[in-house]
Amino acid sequence: MQVAWVLANYLPLPLAAGMLLSGWLPDFAERWASRLTGAAGTVLTAYALALLVLHVDVLLMARWGGVLALMALVALALAIGHLLGGPAHDDRTALAVACASRHIGIAVLVAASLPGPRTAVIIAVYIVASAVVCIPYLRWRRAVAARTT
Repeated sequence: MQVAWVLANYLPLPLAAGMLLSGWLPDFAERWASRLTGAAGTVLTAYALALLVLHVDVLLMARWGGVLALMALVALALAIGHLLGGPAHDDRTALAVACASRHIGIAVLVAASLPGPRTAVIIAVYIVASAVVCIPYLRWRRAVAARTT
């Protein structure tokens, strides 16, 4: 219930603001959407790294086999999404990233069973592991798109 309450309070406002902005100023929204998305991803990753540094003791208790399994899960999800994404390059990339990013729910469920700062650290481990796998994939897809256009 606490997670639902946080989402109910913080998700609708930015979503509504984005929808209004894209309706009233579509050119402006189009121009800034990818920049803001990239900035948000950078801030989230930086926060996750800072959290890991501050709670390195929890990180050291983590089993590296679990972290590698998490990275393998993200890589497998990217591959499945890419293969099932159809012939359009953008669709393949979008489906691959959507498949890989949906596993944050699994990380939250696992982390919720741990008390204290461990919850946030486990989620931060997932975010960093996901970034380590997804960023090279996205760079590769960007290079492929640049060659085809």
